[in-house]
Amino acid sequence: MDRALRPAQRIRDGGDFRRLLRKGRRWRGGLFLLYFHPNEYGFHRIAVTTSRASGGAVCRNKIRRVLREAFRCQRPLLQEGKGVDFWVLCRDPVAQQDLAPMREELLRMLRRMEKS
Repeated sequence: MDRALRPAQRIRDGGDFRRLLRKGRRWRGGLFLLYFHPNEYGFHRIAVTTSRASGGAVCRNKIRRVLREAFRCQRPLLQEGKGVDFWVLCRDPVAQQDLAPMREELLRMLRRMEKS
């Protein structure tokens, strides 16, 4: 199994974001908001959004890379066959966190989503 996160597995279309806002479920964590909703593709997709309050461009890009990698590593544990879109909105306190707590919270939210 190829474990790389392909470009098709990232959400980029504005219509997909609007659908997640309208129809998706939302969970609030200390560092993130997680929207998720089933998709018709049969595989999981993710988008990570950070605000400028999270830091400069280098800091925001690092946050996004770390969270996408955490998602990629967790992906084999998520149910296959039914695709789900995930949108992670980083809240402002994320800039003051180390990378490990961010990764742990995302993995905890993904496991919680899997159980529901």
